[in-house]
This record gives sequence, structure tokens and C-alpha cells, in this order.
Amino acid sequence: MRPIIGPFPTSVTVQIAIQMLNSLNKPVTSRNLSEVMGASCENLKRYPRAKALLEKAMEDHLQQRAQKKQQRGEELAGQVQTAIQELVALGIPVTQVAISQKVGLSLCALKQYPLVKKIIAPIGEHNRHKRKEAFKNVTYYGASGNHDA
Repeated sequence: MRPIIGPFPTSVTVQIAIQMLNSLNKPVTSRNLSEVMGASCENLKRYPRAKALLEKAMEDHLQQRAQKKQQRGEELAGQVQTAIQELVALGIPVTQVAISQKVGLSLCALKQYPLVKKIIAPIGEHNRHKRKEAFKNVTYYGASGNHDA
């Protein structure tokens, strides 16, 4: 990106650069801002107003990301609930893997969302408990196969 504003940041030029980055859907970071402005990161940080505007823009960006993640989590929670209902209706065992396949995301990706994790964690725990109980009733004869022991 070619610098367009100049090496001496003012609050107005920093605001313009931030607006440019936002319009290009680029995160507002000191590196991106310095590229747009043609000023070094160190130079930007020497100016208190420029530094304050940069910090505010970065904080705003992080808040927007958090809001988007929360919205996505709410959407996925609805999809998970629907997947559970569909699995039950089809008579398919409700497992975390079955839910993730139905939703179309990996289990690891689903667990990144606290609301979704809250829904699927008890399912995994319930299934682990059922497996444990099932194995308690299994008799193990060892490698020799000797049943007289």
C-alpha cells in the first residue's frame, strides 16, 4: 500500500487513515496505520493524540470481533439445538460427533463458542458415563483366554 498522508501524524490524518483502513476492511493496527500514513510505528507512538486514536480504534475493533463471535455463537447454538432434535427424530444416537457432522463444523470449532459448548458438554459427559457403565458389566479374561481364573 502506498503511503498517502505523510510522516507527521496529526489527529485528523490519523482519523483519515483509520477510516481508510476500515473502508478497506483491514484491521486497525499500528503496522497497517503506519503503512497508510507513511510513518513508522515508532513515530506514530511518539504523538500522544495519534497513539490515543490508534489505541481507541484497536479497542473498537476487538469489541466488534467479540460481538461478531457472540452473534455467531448464538446462531450456532440454534443450529445445534435443531441438529439434536433432528437426530432424536431420526432415532440416531445424539453424540457430539453426530451433532458436529449435522451442523457441518468440526467439534473443535464448535467448542470455541461458550454457548455451544454449554449445550454439547453435558451430552459428551452423559455418553462417557453410559460407556463406563456398559464396560463395568464386561468380564475381562486376559490375554490367555483362560476362563477358569
